Parts: sequence; C-alpha cells; structure tokens
Amino acid sequence: MVANNPDELEKAREELEYHEALASAYSYLGFRSRTAAEVRKKLVEKAYSLPTVESVLRHLQAEGYINDREYAERLAETAPLRRIGRGRVAAEIRRRGIAPDLLKEAMLNFSDKQEIETAVAFAVQRSASMEGIDVATRNRRLMGALQRRGFTWSAARSALQQLSENDERTED
Repeated sequence: MVANNPDELEKAREELEYHEALASAYSYLGFRSRTAAEVRKKLVEKAYSLPTVESVLRHLQAEGYINDREYAERLAETAPLRRIGRGRVAAEIRRRGIAPDLLKEAMLNFSDKQEIETAVAFAVQRSASMEGIDVATRNRRLMGALQRRGFTWSAARSALQQLSENDERTED
C-alpha cells in the first residue's frame, strides 16, 4: 500500500511506531515481570511518542502482561522468603512506580505476626555467624541489620527478645 496523502502517511507511521513499541515492550517483559511505570520508562527512553506508549501499555494491561496489583502482592508475599520487612517491601513497591493505593492494598496481606516471624528467622540465621561476640554487641548489630532490611522497630525488638529467650533456654 502506498500512502497518497500526508494523513495516510502519518497514520502508517503511527501504526509502525506502535508495532515497534509493542515488540520492544514484549522483549523487555521477556526477562521478568515489570510494572507499568517500568515499561513506560523504557519505551520513553527509546523515544516512542507518549500516545504510542500509553496505547501499548493499555494493550499489555488488557492482555494481562502487566498487572501492578499482582506485582505488588507478589512482592509482599515473597518478603518472608527474602527475609525482608514491611519497610523494605514498601520501598521496593514505591521504587517500581506502583500507585500508593496498590501499595496499601499489598501491605494489608503482610501481618504483624508474619513480620515478627520473618524477623526472628533472619535474626537466628544472622546470629549463628556471631558466636563469640558478647550479647550486647550481637543485639546492637542484629538490630541494625534488621532495620536495614526494613523491619519495624517493634518487630526487630520482638525478634531480639525471642532470640534472647532461646539463648536462655539453651543455656539451661
């Protein structure tokens, strides 16, 4: 098909750009799941027009290739496996450009009990490498490590208390 007028030529150019941007997005999504913001940023970096980028994002969301809600929930669900706390999960979700309402929704699934259990597991694992260090130094270092991993102060404190209780039981 040969474009005879400027309008047809422009429409053909836009369609070509759309298909190129879509192919680029599929390639980018082939490595791992991405958020809408991550895909938008990548396509804008590749100099696709904003209307094309938004059109591609709508298509990918409609087809289920991008779902920020599921992405945020998955980050929150895997936190215990990665031994990270609420603060770190929230920071990761924000860093990936997920909307604040989806962040709140995902964090509802992360209970206080779950965070404490995860903090205890991390503290037990980390304290195993701290044999021979006095308890005060160990606890100070563990508190810092727990907070750097995004655990709340109360979860970190509870983890240290449980660790101390376990230490007392093994001494008896």
